Formats: sequence, C-alpha cells, structure tokens
Amino acid sequence: MAEKKSAVRRGKRGRPRPARASDLYAAVDLGTNNCRLLVATPHGKTFRVVDSHSQIARLGEGLHETGRLSEASIERAMDALNAIRGKLKTHGVGKVRCIATEACRKAENGPDFIQRVHDETGLTFKIIGAKEEARLASIGCHDLIGDDAPSVLVVDIGGGSTELSWLNAELARANGLNGLIQRA
Repeated sequence: MAEKKSAVRRGKRGRPRPARASDLYAAVDLGTNNCRLLVATPHGKTFRVVDSHSQIARLGEGLHETGRLSEASIERAMDALNAIRGKLKTHGVGKVRCIATEACRKAENGPDFIQRVHDETGLTFKIIGAKEEARLASIGCHDLIGDDAPSVLVVDIGGGSTELSWLNAELARANGLNGLIQRA
C-alpha cells in the first residue's frame, strides 16, 4: 500500500505549519435558499478542503410574490454572511470569490442588498447570470465524469432556478476544463 503524503505544510525542521493566507482560497455561494462557504488550499493538481460552512438563509422567500428580497430574508442572509466573514478572518484567507445567484438576479433590490453586504461585511459579491452558474456547476462536476461517457448532462437544481449543461465528456478528458462545456 502506497504511503499517504501529508497535506500539511512543513517547516525547515519538519514541524507542521499552518497554511499561509496566500495559500488559502475561498468560494462563497449566496443562493436562493442557502449560503455556502468552501475554504481550500492547493494540494498537487487539486485542492484540499480546509473548512466548509452551509447555512440556510431562505433569501428568496417571498420573492416570487413581491419581486423583492424581504427584510426578514435579508437579515437571515446577513447572519449567514457574518458567520462566513468570521470563518474567513479566522483562517486568514488570501483570495475570496463571492457569487450571488437567482434571488439577487431577480430581485428588484438585489443590487442594493449586495451593496449592503459589502458595506457591512467587506465581502464583494458578483451577481452571476444563469449561464455562468451552469458553467461553474459543470466545472465542479468535472472529476465525476466517467471514463467511458461520451457526453454528460449536468443538472444544477437550486432554490430559485435550475441550470442544464450538456457536456462533451470526450473533449473534457482530452482538454481538461478548457474543453468542458459544449453548450450551457
């Protein structure tokens, strides 16, 4: 059996060192129902997860009826985002990408909410379109594509939208992520 290599960085004397902030990456996904955080550090050609957090915020609750994010849903989302901000600070994360999806895309007050998030937490969110959301979901599934599949359908079912991506698996295997999406 092959010996497992440790994902822990080691100093000159072989003692474990914590990951440097420059070694840590984080992704924050603010969806219609849930707010998620993933913190990871490079490990060879992949990443090793350092921390993750998921909190139900129900940001899109009532959006269909009013076209707006309610104050109650905004407060739940702010609670979740403040918890995430605390985790980012604890880990000293160097690079963070924050995205907001369907609820913020559709809400009349979505951009105002994103500005409030920035003002109160320092987190800078980008409201992404459905095509970008589908692309990111496809990238996340890249390692799950079977060796014999000529094509794959990725279905991303969120709280406020569903994205479908038809992937050419043969191109993905041949070209990595650059060949992943045939149509989104």
